[in-house]
Order: sequence, then structure tokens, then C-alpha cells
Amino acid sequence: MFSGETVPRSAIPHIKSFTDAGGVLVGLGSKLPFVVGIEPIDDGRWTMSPRSPKFAWQTGEVLGHFHMKYVYKPTMHDQALRFTATPLLQRYAPGVSDPSGPLQNWCIVPYTARGVSGEYFPLIRSQRVDGADVTPQLSVVRRDGRHAVLGFSRVLVDESDPKKWAHGRAVVVGIAHLARDLRAGLLVLDESMRVEVDPALGPAAPLRRVMPVAEADPEGLEPIARWGRFDGSNLELDGSPIPPVLDPGERLVLELPEWRGTARLRVRAAYAKSNAGLRVRLDDRLLWDELLLYIDASGMSNHTAGAYNDVPAEVTRLIALPASSSGRLELSNPGREPLHLDAVQVEPADASPSRLMGMYTPLTAYTGKPLRIDPAVTGRWSVTRADLKSDRVGPPGDPRRWEHLDEHMARLIEVNPKLNLILQGTPEWAAISPERYALGKKAGRPYVVPPDTEKYKEIVNYVIDRYAEHVVIWEIGNETDIQQFWRGTTE
Repeated sequence: MFSGETVPRSAIPHIKSFTDAGGVLVGLGSKLPFVVGIEPIDDGRWTMSPRSPKFAWQTGEVLGHFHMKYVYKPTMHDQALRFTATPLLQRYAPGVSDPSGPLQNWCIVPYTARGVSGEYFPLIRSQRVDGADVTPQLSVVRRDGRHAVLGFSRVLVDESDPKKWAHGRAVVVGIAHLARDLRAGLLVLDESMRVEVDPALGPAAPLRRVMPVAEADPEGLEPIARWGRFDGSNLELDGSPIPPVLDPGERLVLELPEWRGTARLRVRAAYAKSNAGLRVRLDDRLLWDELLLYIDASGMSNHTAGAYNDVPAEVTRLIALPASSSGRLELSNPGREPLHLDAVQVEPADASPSRLMGMYTPLTAYTGKPLRIDPAVTGRWSVTRADLKSDRVGPPGDPRRWEHLDEHMARLIEVNPKLNLILQGTPEWAAISPERYALGKKAGRPYVVPPDTEKYKEIVNYVIDRYAEHVVIWEIGNETDIQQFWRGTTE
């Protein structure tokens, strides 16, 4: 029984002969078991084996003994969201419940060599939302009479998080009994216990990657007609009048019931590549025609701070329908890539959502020069978005501490008395620490160092007391996902 990802190089021949003779190898609590070769050094510590060159310590020898291999395929990591304690586990650990996700799970798959395949017999089965099996969280592995038990999540075997999983001891004891029975020939693994894990399995389709959330009635409206559920998943569309996917050139025709008054069409969909499209016709009238752009988030941009690369884009379109008592609605994909549908709804359009129209002001109010746009124009906008620029507020006791902020706010109000105000700008005296301010100064952006909460509250209270009547929207920071505008942590 091993724990973690390391294996002494000197132990590998003995592991092989042990399992060839009927012994059962157990590896628990590792996303990549037996993949790091180690060896002892003189002072009793251990080191990588061999220490160089880079990654020379990586070994697939133990997994390969069972015709299993790790595939570096990040799109297949952590795919499972459904975890099931199988009858095989219940036999050895009665009363164990199904784990709840997410659980870390990398891609270890079986392969076939010389006509012999590695096989998975799950103790805890791992499936994606679309039902596809991925590497089981806890499983018996078999190859040509050799057996191992592999567990890829520490939380399942050590009770470190009892709220998430409180059966770690029962599972480890159960595994010991299971291994004994395998070695004694008292446990027969039959085909009904086995699952196939496809080494060539690709990512799940858009809208089939996450569990559906509670269905929502958009804006509380009673729909005139609805197909599907607005829940972030389109699994329920299988076999329905609406297909889950509109392929390029494909059309969908829906007969609408009668309605009175104005209405709109709500379409929620997703796409993973540019030039998926949505075209909408009602009878002989073209109402919408759009090709969708997918943003590549793999390089440096505002999108790279989160795990947005290769994540499908999800969109909602609200399309006005002409007054009618009924109609023949046609949705089609005029593009070159698939469009994945979540739900489609015809709903009353009596109430329109409020919208604000305006601009951001860095080239107008901040320069101190004459405004480039006449305030007679900007004053008619719904709102103007602007930075507070509070980094020039003086410390307590400074008789002129608010002078610059007041001048700045007066200029913003001249542009437009209705503001979307961004609370941003850390003075040196209000920084979270002198050290952090110094680091920000070295980077050329000390004013976006996190402030001390209590000290910055003084500034916020002043602005609220003096200028709240001019602020339509309060915004906390600007583009805090990149260090250009926020030099702090997510917390």
C-alpha cells in the first residue's frame, strides 16, 4: 500500500514480481500514482531519481505493468461531476454514500498491447454530465491476472474533510479486505462491474459540461411558448422538438400558439468556435441574422486571468417579434460552426428593461485641458463612467486632504452630473502595507495596491456624503482581473 505520487526506483522490480505472484498493489490519494521515481541520499532524505535532466524522474513503469498510462490532456482533467459508490464498494464498505464533487481527477487510461488490455472495475465510478465514463476516482485495475487498487483523491481515504466525505477509514479497511479476497481468489470480477474509459474521448459538448441549475423563469415572465429549460444544460433536449445542436445550414421550424400584444423571442445558446450563427424568421420576415465571434483566450489579454481558454461562450438573444396572433418560427444556423441550444422561449414584451447609455472619460475630464466633447452633449447621456482617482487624497490631519478630489469631482460633474463612479486609487498612507506600496511603486502602479479597509472607508464615506446625489452606479475597482489595475489577490 502506497500513498502519494512517488515510488522508490528500487521497489519497482519487487512491485512487479509481487503482483505477478498474485499480490495486490494499492495506491491511494494521488492524482498520478507511482509516476515520480525517487531514491535515498546519504543523510536519510530522498530525492528525485534520476535528479537530472528535467523530468527524467517521471516513470510510467508501474502503471504500464497494468497497461495503464497517464495522458497529458488538460481538457480531460477534472471532467467528472457525477460520482457513484458501486455495489462492489458497498460489498466491502457497507453504507458508504455517493461522494459529491468536484474531485480532482486526471486522465489515466487503459491501453492494449499484445492483445491484452488494462481494465477498470470502479469502486467509485466517475462520469461526466453527459454520461461518459472518465478515470474512476477509486477503482480495481486488472491486466492479465494482475491487480491493483488506485484512488486518485486523498479526501476519499483520509477523512481530512469529513463534511465532504466521512467514510475514509471504512474505505481503506474495505480495500484491505477486497485485496485479500482478490489474492485468495474469493472475489471474481465480472463484466457487469467493468467500465470502458475511452483514451480518445474528447471534451464534452457545450452545455453538457456542468450540472443543470434550477430552472429560472426569465424576469418572472409567464411564457407564451417554451422549449427546453433555462438551466445551463441541454441534456433535456434529447428527443425533444428542439435539437440540442443546430449544425451549419440546419433549420428548425416551430409552430407558435396564438398570442395578443407585443412579444419577444428569447434564445439561449453556446458556441465554441467563431462563425457559429443564428438566423430567425417569422413567416416570411427576417428578424435576426448573426455570426458569432469566439474570443481566443490563450494569449495575454483581459480574459487569461480566469480559466477561459477553450471554454464555450454562452449567449442570450432577445429578439422583438412583430405583433401577431400566431406564426411559423424558423431558427437556423447560417454559419460554419455548430450552435448549441439551451432553451427557446416566446414571452410577452410589455415591460422593457432599462438601459443606460454613456461613455468612459479618460481623454476628456482627466487631462485638465478643454473638454473634447461639449458638456451640452455629454450632459444628455444617461451616465458617464469615471475613476474616482482617490490616490491623491491626503492623510488625516492634512488641511488640504480633500482639495484635489473635490476639484476632480467638480470636473466630472461638469462633463455629466450623472456618474458611474469607479472607487479606485490608493494613497500611500492608506495602502495595505508600506512593503506592498513599495512593490506597486516599483511596478509603476502604486495607486492600484490594495488599500487598508478602514482607512479607505474614510474616503468612501466622504464621497458618499458629498457626492452620492450624482452617482447612478457605484463600481468597485476596474478590470481587477489584471495587475495593471489591481495589484492584490482575489481575496
